[in-house]
Amino acid sequence: MDRKVKSLRLGKGQFAQWLEKEFLSKRTIETYANLFGLLERELTDPSPETIKSFLKKHPRKYYGSAVRYYCSFRWGTDVIIPKIKEKAREKQVCGNLDTIKAVVQNLKPKLGSQDRVILNLRIYTGRRIMEVLMLKVRDIDFSTKKIKFRLKGGECDETVISDHLIETLKRYIRENDFLGCDDLFYPCKKESKYQERSKYNRHIAALKKAGAPPELLKTHNIRRAVINTLILKKGIEHANAYVGHKKLDTTLHYCQEETRKILASEAAEVMVDETK
Repeated sequence: MDRKVKSLRLGKGQFAQWLEKEFLSKRTIETYANLFGLLERELTDPSPETIKSFLKKHPRKYYGSAVRYYCSFRWGTDVIIPKIKEKAREKQVCGNLDTIKAVVQNLKPKLGSQDRVILNLRIYTGRRIMEVLMLKVRDIDFSTKKIKFRLKGGECDETVISDHLIETLKRYIRENDFLGCDDLFYPCKKESKYQERSKYNRHIAALKKAGAPPELLKTHNIRRAVINTLILKKGIEHANAYVGHKKLDTTLHYCQEETRKILASEAAEVMVDETK
């Protein structure tokens, strides 16, 4: 093995071990550790000029956080990360939940049972796509009709689901042989650090093959539609609790302009009645 490559691998491993002591999530540690080679090549010193130049070249927010941890690991120094304007992302318009249900209903005959169940869970729980894909069989409690989801930070959150969804899951588990593996979707006998990405790619590939429209392939659109439906029918607090957000601000970020207009109109009607 090339000496330089070996050195990089050792450095990446040491960086990952150091990050574990910072009590970061497993996914965050892996993300920052994967940037180690790039940071080694381009971040030659912890000076403000070098850091600013690096972040202008790589303007995504998590790069700034990775730089801060890397400088602390490499030189033992705390650095101030300058604010770099991130490129504006394309605004996603998802449509309402009824529209998405109709699209999914048309796709189902072209999909296997596995991807049909994944879509059902995404629509009726509003959970992130990876929270659904990484479910284990043991995460489903059929007696209490609850599913335990693993959140981004490594914590767990339970959601009560309908009788119909419970029966769908029972039938799916009964009809599919998991070869002794606990994974609910795309079972894999051996744990792999690429397992999450593999599951995601396979699900998206199945949707593309079935002819799914672009708005369905954007991973947060189903979640956004569920949140907006709950905001209109039950209020933002119910939406926040159901989809597993810790802060109301996060849920509010999903609120679409159309939803805001409907809420403003309803509020105006209340105030008209108050003035009578």
